Amino acid sequence: IVDKKMYVKGNFLMGFGFNKVLAAKKFYEDKDDVDDIYIRPGGGFGIEGVIGYDIIPTITGEIGIGYQASGESVSNGHAYLNKVPFRASIIYKSTSKIKQFALYYGAGISMNLSTKYNVKEDEDKLLVTYENPVGFHGLIGADFISAGSPLNFSGEIRYVGMADFEVKSAELNGNDMPISTVKNDFRKLGSSGLHFILTIGYYLN
Repeated sequence: IVDKKMYVKGNFLMGFGFNKVLAAKKFYEDKDDVDDIYIRPGGGFGIEGVIGYDIIPTITGEIGIGYQASGESVSNGHAYLNKVPFRASIIYKSTSKIKQFALYYGAGISMNLSTKYNVKEDEDKLLVTYENPVGFHGLIGADFISAGSPLNFSGEIRYVGMADFEVKSAELNGNDMPISTVKNDFRKLGSSGLHFILTIGYYLN
């Protein structure tokens, strides 16, 4: 394990939400097929910035904030669920005979600071804003440390279990609309998921 303290990381996430919701239909100009567009509120592609500190050689604290989206764009619009996940984690790094390799395990608190369902179809724009749910996460990963270099690379799997997303407000073309007019499937969304993460890290000292 490297004998350094503070580090930053850039994470690339691919998440699979356990809840899948039909968001829109996808039509093709050159054929008669129609495909479904789904969103997975607990998943999506995203990025995360992290700052961490090695409290002792085997115990680390991390704070991360990112951006994640699930959905798809089509010729006449799009349907996306966008969120800004935040987490605080405590991580245990196991010792290894190989200095350039270490397994780690961790857990902590998760929260979404901003969650919005954004749909555009032709000239119509629907925006649904959700409350900020709080939950927990558990993670397991492996660090690969470059000998004599402040760089390190990681692969991680993270489970995030959170309270459901519940509607806070809704707008159609910039005008407030009653929450009761939002489709039932979108008034409460399951927000838990499993995330696969690739990381580039850099020790600052």
